[in-house]
Amino acid sequence: MSAREAFPTAFALAVLPKRAWQAFKSMARNLRDNPVIAREGVPRVLRRLEPRWKWLLLGSAVAGCAAAGPVLGAGLRDRYQSAAEDVGIVLMASWLWIGGLVSALSAAGSVSKERAAGTWDLLIVTRLGKWGALAGKFLAIVLPISLVGSCLCLLALGIAWGYSPYDLPVLRGVVSIWLSGVATIVVSALVGLFWSCRCSAHWASALLTLFTLWLAGPVFVLASMAITGGRWP
Repeated sequence: MSAREAFPTAFALAVLPKRAWQAFKSMARNLRDNPVIAREGVPRVLRRLEPRWKWLLLGSAVAGCAAAGPVLGAGLRDRYQSAAEDVGIVLMASWLWIGGLVSALSAAGSVSKERAAGTWDLLIVTRLGKWGALAGKFLAIVLPISLVGSCLCLLALGIAWGYSPYDLPVLRGVVSIWLSGVATIVVSALVGLFWSCRCSAHWASALLTLFTLWLAGPVFVLASMAITGGRWP
């Protein structure tokens, strides 16, 4: 009996780093020109625009959120007094939970829907391969939600600054929730993609994704409290 036959688990674990590195190289090679990102991560209305107009719209959105925040913060301070202090925190917390849910459900149906339509096998035999297609679907889910969260973070920071400049605890809370939200979106997308690859039915992958995230809920809370310094909004 050979050593491989005697210790199959040890040999299987030994090749995991090599397989992970090969998968990473396959994904990185196809990220620069990945059609899955453009097809699923960009709204249909924006696909028809030239790249310069897309960047112009993105810059306008970022500048608008950054400029509108202090104005809204000052207006809320004059009208609602202390009730306006937590507007930015509530805004970012809402994005965290909604973004995490949207990321999980979108990822849970990304592969199973392709498999049900009969297009998944055609996709993985292209130059992208299985890992390139999965990387494209992952980024198509994570990047738009994170971009929306970044714009909302600028808006929330502006609101907090307009309400009370140099209020560092509130500003730190907004940034901490943004970091927690990005981590939540990434983990939710990874869990959803995992179950979407394992399940043939969309409803089964969605239920298993939500159940897994529900089991991991305490971990998210503890990690977020560690980031925010023991406070959870």
